[in-house]
Order: sequence, then C-alpha cells, then structure tokens
Amino acid sequence: MLENWAEDVVFVAEKDLADIKAQIKAVRRKARLATALDEQNNLQQTIQELERRQRTQRHEVFGVEDQIAKKRDKLIEAMHRRMSQKTSKMALFTIRWQLV
Repeated sequence: MLENWAEDVVFVAEKDLADIKAQIKAVRRKARLATALDEQNNLQQTIQELERRQRTQRHEVFGVEDQIAKKRDKLIEAMHRRMSQKTSKMALFTIRWQLV
C-alpha cells in the first residue's frame, strides 16, 4: 500500500520534471532557428524561466522522496512498537471443584 502510493507520487513528480525538460528542449530548438534578436531574447527568457521551474521541480522530487522516507520510518517504528508489546497473565478468578 505504501509502496504503491510512493511510486505514484514519485512518478507524478518525475513526469512533471520530464515535461519541463521537453519544453526546454523545444524552446532551445526554436531559439537556435530564430533569426530576429527580439525573438531570440524572448526565447532565452522563456528558457531561463523553464530552467528555474526545472530546478524547483527537482527540489520537489527530493522533497517527495524525503516525505516518503519519513512515512516509511514512522510505519516501521509503529511495527516495532506493536512487536514489542508485552502481554501479561493474571488470574481473575479460581474455580475449585470436587467429585463426590
């Protein structure tokens, strides 16, 4: 259950990162083909903004991985607590009987 959730969260974060990388690649291609200076300037600004978003997305991926590790640690700790629970035996009442 935790594994599936973790995989889904990481997949979404990495997919967003891959989408941004693809956008950067496409805009760089346009920038190489641009002939007008103002067009190149606008495309370079777009690239700069996309690279900023890419760095932010990378940090988000790391944050998601940290969040997953913390949840996993909490679950392991809870399992250890359950495993270390002690049971005790106490007599609540005693029955005595005899055959006559």
